[in-house]
Amino acid sequence: MSQTIQRTLCIGLGGTGRDVLMQIRRLIIDRYGRLDALPVVSFVHIDADKGASDISGLSTGNTYRGENILFTPAERVTATMSSQEIDQLIGGLEQQGEFERQSPYDHIRSWLPPQLIRNVKAIEDGAGGIRPVGRLSFFHNYRKIKAAFETAENRTTGHEQAMLGRGFCVEPGLNIFVVGSLCGGTGSGMFLDVAYALRKAYGNIEHKLVGYWVISPELYGDTPSMNANVYAALKELNHYAASNTRFKACYDPQQLISVDEERPPFDFTYVLSNRTATDYRILDKNKLCNVVAHKIFLDFGDELTSVIKSQKDNFRDKLTRLDSHPRRNVQRYLTFGLAKIYSPQERIVQMALTKVSRRLVNFWLKGIGQSPDPGLLLNRFLSKWGDSSIDREFPHRLQGMVQDNGKTFAQALKTWNSKIEQEIAMVKTAADRSQLLQQLRSDTRAQFRKVQPGETDDIRGAWLTRIQKTQPQLSNLLRNDIGHFFGELLTPSHPEFSLNSARGWLEAILTHINEYQRGLEDYIQNKGGLATQEDIDTQWRNAERRIQDIEEKKGFLGILDNNKQKNKDFQTEATQIVSTTKKLIQENFDYQLYKTALVIASEVSSFIRSLILEAGWIDQLLVAVELNYKKRCEDLERLNPDGITGEALFSPEDANVCYLEFLPEQNEKSILIDISGQILTEKFTFVEQSLMYFLVRVTDEEKTSTGSVIHYLVGSRDVDERLVGTNITATIDKLFGTQAISSLQPVMARFLQKYPLASGNAERRMRQIISEAQPLLPLLTRDGHFYEDGGNKSEIIAFKQTDDRASQQLQELLTRNVGISESTLKSSQNDSEITIVNEYAAFPLRLIQGIDRMREHYDRECSQNKARIHNDYQQIFSEVIPPDARRMEEMQDAFYACLAFGILIQQNNCYLYEIDDDFGISNSTIKLSLVWSEALEEISKAIGIADSLKERRNNIIAEIQSDPSQWTEIYLPKLRSFIKHVLGLSREHPNYPEISVVWGEDLTIDRPATTGILKRLWNYLDKLAKEAQANPVNHTRTLQAQRAVNNNSDSIEDAEIVNMNSES
Repeated sequence: MSQTIQRTLCIGLGGTGRDVLMQIRRLIIDRYGRLDALPVVSFVHIDADKGASDISGLSTGNTYRGENILFTPAERVTATMSSQEIDQLIGGLEQQGEFERQSPYDHIRSWLPPQLIRNVKAIEDGAGGIRPVGRLSFFHNYRKIKAAFETAENRTTGHEQAMLGRGFCVEPGLNIFVVGSLCGGTGSGMFLDVAYALRKAYGNIEHKLVGYWVISPELYGDTPSMNANVYAALKELNHYAASNTRFKACYDPQQLISVDEERPPFDFTYVLSNRTATDYRILDKNKLCNVVAHKIFLDFGDELTSVIKSQKDNFRDKLTRLDSHPRRNVQRYLTFGLAKIYSPQERIVQMALTKVSRRLVNFWLKGIGQSPDPGLLLNRFLSKWGDSSIDREFPHRLQGMVQDNGKTFAQALKTWNSKIEQEIAMVKTAADRSQLLQQLRSDTRAQFRKVQPGETDDIRGAWLTRIQKTQPQLSNLLRNDIGHFFGELLTPSHPEFSLNSARGWLEAILTHINEYQRGLEDYIQNKGGLATQEDIDTQWRNAERRIQDIEEKKGFLGILDNNKQKNKDFQTEATQIVSTTKKLIQENFDYQLYKTALVIASEVSSFIRSLILEAGWIDQLLVAVELNYKKRCEDLERLNPDGITGEALFSPEDANVCYLEFLPEQNEKSILIDISGQILTEKFTFVEQSLMYFLVRVTDEEKTSTGSVIHYLVGSRDVDERLVGTNITATIDKLFGTQAISSLQPVMARFLQKYPLASGNAERRMRQIISEAQPLLPLLTRDGHFYEDGGNKSEIIAFKQTDDRASQQLQELLTRNVGISESTLKSSQNDSEITIVNEYAAFPLRLIQGIDRMREHYDRECSQNKARIHNDYQQIFSEVIPPDARRMEEMQDAFYACLAFGILIQQNNCYLYEIDDDFGISNSTIKLSLVWSEALEEISKAIGIADSLKERRNNIIAEIQSDPSQWTEIYLPKLRSFIKHVLGLSREHPNYPEISVVWGEDLTIDRPATTGILKRLWNYLDKLAKEAQANPVNHTRTLQAQRAVNNNSDSIEDAEIVNMNSES
């Protein structure tokens, strides 16, 4: 069966609003896997603090179960004003004058205290706890706020088909929840404007506007100004919640956007503190925000939503009634309490994910099941070079890379030697020998010049120069070979993967390279240096002398021609000198080759040492990360699971069970390899998904070039343990955070296991938790002018009800032992929590315990700086706490009598009342509001007016006593005329609600008839006049005696009631 849901808009004001919205987002992810699983739910956060939306406020940081939980730019409104904008506002407000043009700030001038804004430099770090400043930030940013509301509402539309596929039926209408604190400046300053702006935009009857308001200054610092802010906000809320009051505001004069609304700000207004009537207290603001978030989530996105909605609808009629206090008070308020007995899956999952993260880091450090011999790894690597002998490898590879016209040095030297040998073999005559000798000397000189020493390229032999120029290329190739193999050992999928293996191999190859360096140094030292051209010349001079001796040698007896023998001797000597020269050429080449190999070995050795340092740094980094995860696990085990009222049933073994679901032993290595692949995403030309991620950075061009040189960030520290940990946590959270935990024991069984039925602890603990779930607002419900019946309350206890033994035992515990009605128990499909919700509705704000203390702070703040308190300095707001009932009755009796008899004279926009001083010498005129409730408020706060009105009324009574004809001739016509005026008031008139007080109410099915003040007065005076006419002497004596006894207690409350209809 589909679960019903309505489109929902969640709006948070200030820091408290942000924290509640973040918790709601977390609850959506907990229940449905992802935020976008409920596209019909949208969010807007408004704050005058420009940095407030940059953090989530959650213990998990800015991500939760792999999802970024921060508000998107479209979901947040930074309602700030710069110093320049403040200056422009001040200038605009000062442009007031009879002949001046209209200012674009006239709509703000009507309510903003002019002296307040001059002390405001800018609104960028919040409203500074000043309510009018919070309201100003709303006005100034109205267009942005309005656009955010429209965008958020639009995001919730068009998802009916998709939601149906997810098991939801989207019902018509729109839920709008507005949440915040009334203690500060932002939420308390703009909450009414936000409500009425939403009323204007979404005032359809199918759209429900619900407010949740925290009034606990002690959670925020408990300063006097916070208490004053709460009381002022409640006064304004109470004012506009009353019938026949209108909220008027102009938000955008250019686009003619204004509000003139008679409805209350919210359809349902929740007011809550941090304690219950039994004095259970929530001492942490975050916990209270979490409780509020759970309640709002129940209102729109839970399987219990339909039950909650049905019970809330039952309150509607009661919310519209007034209490029975002489000054009738609206009762449009609700409060609630909520507790849960639950398995803290968030905490269990976090512990399990932390253990997975720690295991991953340990895998990177040590691998799984392997500890290869570094010597074996060394031999395997050297075999890739084609020879395990390094001393032959370096010169051999270098010699192969040094070429001239495609020929190596050995090939070129051999070619030259072969050519020379052929030419030597072809000599036959003395002329041939002479010519070849000159050629050989020239050729050997030329060949030697190619390997002769020199400091510059011009002098140095070409082959030696080629060796030097080839050296960087071979150095890079060797470093790349080493780096590649190092990268392989740091690749999780490699059979010998682990940082420990790679570090062991680096140490082994460094030892071999160092030994090779020493061998090269010995070789070079033994060689002594390079042969020079003088060495060649010396060899040739000696050879030329020997050849000359050959040529001068005579034949037998000095006469025989010995040419053949000379050719033979010449060829031997020529071959010898060529061989000697060739050896010097080869030795010079080899010397330079080995000397360059020493440079290469030194560079490779330095590179390996740098890798060892970097590998050591990685080791330190990962060890630090692993220790952080270890500490995190320990912290989570010790953490007090006090995130919400109730009890979290938790065991560290739960995390192990969850861990094994995420990382089963049989698939541990493959899963860790896959996780590593998600984290180590940097791509290289030679290796992918390696711990080299921490060392190597290549450009996009280098990634596509097979011959690129690897750039190691030796000594770089562009990552730290925090960044690494954040990356690991986010990835693992994303991979596993949405997986359901299937193997945890149901919460009912856990509760009964911890608190056995037989011991009585189950009943005791359940009663405690139910008590903690009482409404979070202590009320004086025994007040004599407040009527409480069962319809003010609702209670729900929901859990998964099955035939399971634990479920049956829990039901029996609740109904039989604790005494909970079966109708209170509701069934849910969630076996990980027991939810207890209590709602209390239809009470006046005056019943809130502690509100008198808030009023004291309010009065002191008003006496010091009234401009900081109210959002409209020209509007009169009635006190939340009315005067004492008896005093209120006396004031009403006197006020309405004087009003009816014309003592109070209406003139323009007020009533005028002339009052004499104590000596009767002079008088003064008092102005009173034309709105009777406001006039009574003014009278209650002014000294002497109430007593003066009472005296004037008593004087009239005395006149009628002494002359009954004045009743019929003067006062009865006035009274009859005024009552007709009262009964003729339209429903829109601000004094219409007072008809029941002035005249009374008729009998209804659920309400007895009442007699109003003037009906009682009429009856009293009529009877008084008749008695005076019938027996003037006795009546006068009786009245004089009564006045002597009751000089200060002449209320007419007990006068006989007459039927007005029969009189008229």
